[in-house]
Amino acid sequence: MAVLNLVGVVAYSETPTIIISRVYLSCVDGNLGIDVEFQSAGQVTASAGTLVSNGSRNYTLKGLAAGELVLIEAVSAQDTARLEYLVPVVEPAPLLPPLVASQVLCSEDPTPPLSAFVGENQTVDWYDAPTDGNLLGTGLTFTPAAPGRYYAETRDTTRSCFNRSTERSAVQVEVLPKTLCIITSGERLR
Repeated sequence: MAVLNLVGVVAYSETPTIIISRVYLSCVDGNLGIDVEFQSAGQVTASAGTLVSNGSRNYTLKGLAAGELVLIEAVSAQDTARLEYLVPVVEPAPLLPPLVASQVLCSEDPTPPLSAFVGENQTVDWYDAPTDGNLLGTGLTFTPAAPGRYYAETRDTTRSCFNRSTERSAVQVEVLPKTLCIITSGERLR
């Protein structure tokens, strides 16, 4: 929009706009928040969150809560744009529990290591209970001290919020009595 100023020179003033471009989960110091990126012309203010200018009319509102109503205003010399924005609920992608396999061994065999399979940038924490419990080991393999039931939980190594699977996978190390272990040709059959 062109505006004629008092000395007769034409000056151009841009009408402010607010355009949301991206909404995503963020994690700062272990706290989960929702960040909203937007573009706007004019002087920008917001009623909630931390407003960060990313340069060239790009902004981020950091640390918003799901369901929060935020008023974003952009003011220029000629006009004001207002946007009431309801922050959506953004769910993190769930981590799947690890894939594990139970082990059966003969009474005189040493306890074999348990193996778990998880995705990229993930590891496994091994516990003695399906919830809470004692952390027994960390890594894709774990050798238990004795037969029994153990629980494996996926942990993402790249994020601190929602970095664990919501379920643990149970794995059993079972010892067969000697009478059930048959030796033939130097190999044990189970």
